[in-house]
Amino acid sequence: MRAEERTIFNVANRQRKLLVGKVNAKARMMDRGVILPDRAAVREFHGLPGRDVLARLLESAARPFLIASDRELSVLRRGLTKQGWKRSLYLQDVPDEPTELMGAGLLSLANQWLKRDIQVPDQAGTFRDFYCEEGYGAGRRWLDHRALSKGCLALAITYQIDRDAENAEKAAEILKAYANAYPADGMFREPEEEAQWLIPLAQSYDLIYRSRALAVGNRETVERKLLNRAALRLVRQPLVGWEQAWLVSAVGIVGCAIRDAGLLHIALAGFADQLTIQVGADGLWPESVHDHHFSVLTAFTTLAEACFRMGVDLYNFEPEPGRRLKSMFLAPIDCAYPSFELPAIDDGRYDAVMPLSLYEVAFRRWQDPVFAWVLKTGYRFAKRPMNKKQSEMGYRFSRSSLYAFLFGRDLPVRVLEPRVESKFLASPGICVLRSDSGTLLTMDCGPARDQRHLAALGITLYGGNRQLVCDYGTPECDSDTSTYYRHTASHNTVMVDGKPHSTGVNPKLVSFFPGNYLQLAQGEAEEVYPGVDHTRRLLLVGDVAIVQDFLRSDSERVYDWLLRCEGELFGLPGEGRSVRADFPFLGPDIKGESGPGRENITHAEIRWADGEAGLLAGFSLDAPGDLITARCPAETTARTVPVVDIRRRAESARYLAVLVPYNGCIPTIERGGKTFKISCGSTTHWIHLADAPGAGPEGHGEMETDASIAAVCEEEGNVSALGLHEGSYINLRGEPLLVTAGKFKRIEARLDSRNPLVEFEGASGGHLTLKCHSRAMRVNGHRISAINLGGMATIRLVGVLAGQ
Repeated sequence: MRAEERTIFNVANRQRKLLVGKVNAKARMMDRGVILPDRAAVREFHGLPGRDVLARLLESAARPFLIASDRELSVLRRGLTKQGWKRSLYLQDVPDEPTELMGAGLLSLANQWLKRDIQVPDQAGTFRDFYCEEGYGAGRRWLDHRALSKGCLALAITYQIDRDAENAEKAAEILKAYANAYPADGMFREPEEEAQWLIPLAQSYDLIYRSRALAVGNRETVERKLLNRAALRLVRQPLVGWEQAWLVSAVGIVGCAIRDAGLLHIALAGFADQLTIQVGADGLWPESVHDHHFSVLTAFTTLAEACFRMGVDLYNFEPEPGRRLKSMFLAPIDCAYPSFELPAIDDGRYDAVMPLSLYEVAFRRWQDPVFAWVLKTGYRFAKRPMNKKQSEMGYRFSRSSLYAFLFGRDLPVRVLEPRVESKFLASPGICVLRSDSGTLLTMDCGPARDQRHLAALGITLYGGNRQLVCDYGTPECDSDTSTYYRHTASHNTVMVDGKPHSTGVNPKLVSFFPGNYLQLAQGEAEEVYPGVDHTRRLLLVGDVAIVQDFLRSDSERVYDWLLRCEGELFGLPGEGRSVRADFPFLGPDIKGESGPGRENITHAEIRWADGEAGLLAGFSLDAPGDLITARCPAETTARTVPVVDIRRRAESARYLAVLVPYNGCIPTIERGGKTFKISCGSTTHWIHLADAPGAGPEGHGEMETDASIAAVCEEEGNVSALGLHEGSYINLRGEPLLVTAGKFKRIEARLDSRNPLVEFEGASGGHLTLKCHSRAMRVNGHRISAINLGGMATIRLVGVLAGQ
């Protein structure tokens, strides 16, 4: 398909110019009624109805249908006559925290608007205006316009519930006031914000359409002077990205509200184009896994709901494999922390969580048990939060949203928790390693784009039921501090020469081995700085995270290895002279404070603690360096967290960090040669790294292997898991645990079940012997009989086991 044939809402926006010229030529017709611009250039999609079919469907659609049908509202009305959680929501006071319209306090909000004089403010600015003194008035108007739109919808919904004509009349008053005041350049400077304001007004119009408050003349006025004019203005806007999704939704919603098949046809083509071109095959919006993804999904869901009730099913529309709305609901589950918080990578928010309101719609439309699990688990956090941060955001986990109020039904008593595994999310470029017990480690391998921070190969770590090593996203958009939050110094990566890395860097994931115990991911960023290459290897061994960095340059550089963590810092190493150095790039507008440090260290151990939970970190370097501590901004500049900076001056440098989350028992880290022993309570991990920097103390002889990487887990004195990369055997305390006929690329075994689970790569013959008492194993998904002699089980490897 040629670019010229794409819809006006496609990425290039070329057809927009053709349409705008025709719309402008017909602008004089607007005063005589609703117009239909020429849509000849709109791209057709298989599976979506054409304009003529849309016209028939719109004509036959019974009002209301944009946000709820008459049947759905009738069910809701009957339910509110009985005591229950929906009736309690409806009758309670308006909650303080939310800015969006909620089911909680809906009647109270409508009653507040009944008492208000309706005055339409001048054109609004944007929310960014709140961050500058001269723009505060425009920011205030932005808030007032959104409040009017939200109040109008609250009045319209309560009219449908209580059949109180006064509510319809007040909603109609708001609509007519906007129709008479709507300026040629719109009510908002930003088109996407105008779209978000316009949608509730169109939904309100649909809800009160048949009330006496909207006589025929008033309907024509609202349609011609407000809804159609605003939609045509949005059609002319040359936007791409997540903002475009809101324009698509608003144009489609208005098309439904005024029964304009042409506008709806444009919107559906735009929806299909975005789903085909911009949503990834993994179902994620590439700009982020948090705010932008769910903003787009909210816009799409709003349009899909209206279309579903008129007979157009966007929920199951799939222009290409994987690119569908259901995938957009499923994909964020793969990157969410167990607490349903989301990594604030790039332009995210530190307080971003899974929006349970949207999953009410997902469960209703697909009846998928996974969505029931999301709702039951999420709502449980309101009563039993996993951490302090969750408890401070309790309302986000309460069942009080508008979608829950309108459509929420009793959830299944029992739902199975889905198995969420480690995954590389290609669209945003985020690698996720997760353990069965809830530790989650991410690495940013995303390509360069406008929303991308200068954080190549940056990491986050969740463990002990809380976020520990955090990316704080962009908390104060367009403020004086935004430069800092995009700078390399504000991320958990390596900075060179005190500067941000190059803007065109495209890091890539070169190795990825998810598994049940020993998991590995390796990323590379070539020319991350001019003349500097950076390789970062992550291991997740049970709940132990290991970060290895290899930096190469053709000249001497200053390398700053950065790690910030929640909690207070304890335990500076005793070796090395004391030093107090400035933390790089705090900047004139950033509140920070340099702390104590040590010179000339090759090994160090530091602990962050927050009550009984925290993080123990052990560091190893290939040559002496300086350890610097400081405090730097967290999610806002008003709150700071401790950061560690390990600085090296060299052409090349190697770093290794062992990161052990804990909650209760404080772990210990011991090193013997190339082997690390991590103990916490009754659990011990031995981890061997052949390329670990520094010699370390003499090996303690407990673990022997020829592998480049190997690990063993012992729980209460029994080996429960082991794994290796590029090796053939593992011995522990002089006894063989694993023996093979030759070197394997990878072997992993779980021994905590009756029949061990074994996975391997890189061999097609020979044998494998494992220390266990079983006479059968499940190997690469196949059940295989074993010969067991003296507690050593041996299986013969055949091609089918290796997938050959």
